[in-house]
Amino acid sequence: IYKILNEIFIKNDLKNCLTDITGLNYSIDYFTAYETFPIDEIDRSKGWYANKLHRDKPFSNNTIKLIIPLEDIDEDNGPMKIADIELSKKISLGSHQNENFYNFSGKNRDVFVFKPNLCFHVAGIPFEGKTRKQIMVQLNPSKAWKYNKKIDEFQKIREPKFPFFSYFFEKKELL
Repeated sequence: IYKILNEIFIKNDLKNCLTDITGLNYSIDYFTAYETFPIDEIDRSKGWYANKLHRDKPFSNNTIKLIIPLEDIDEDNGPMKIADIELSKKISLGSHQNENFYNFSGKNRDVFVFKPNLCFHVAGIPFEGKTRKQIMVQLNPSKAWKYNKKIDEFQKIREPKFPFFSYFFEKKELL
């Protein structure tokens, strides 16, 4: 994992790019790679994965998530859909009407960034016979760029809901 994080954040200069855009440094606290499969029509109303419109409420306003496709993703792969902050405000007030969400469609190794606490989002459902493979990285504001030394252990558990408390006592390593 550390090799992958180094390639994503250092080699590709994403660390500096994110700091330039947000004015913040981050701790890389959660990393997972996964494959999303189709859901039978009868089960689509159930929350199998993040396939319901939601925001990640317990996160800070400055937490960001990166989504990195591990393959080219198009509409057939059920891309994630995200509402920008303005549309998310309308959704909160119940006043949106079939407005367009941004589709996280893209090429292998593109990087999509969003604020999961502020932007409503939903995991798309792949068409039958298709899947979606991607990496998700959770970044939390920090005094310096670092990563959680136990990050490889966290990918075996469900993403923690209160990152500030969940990672507070964990050892960090400068990136």
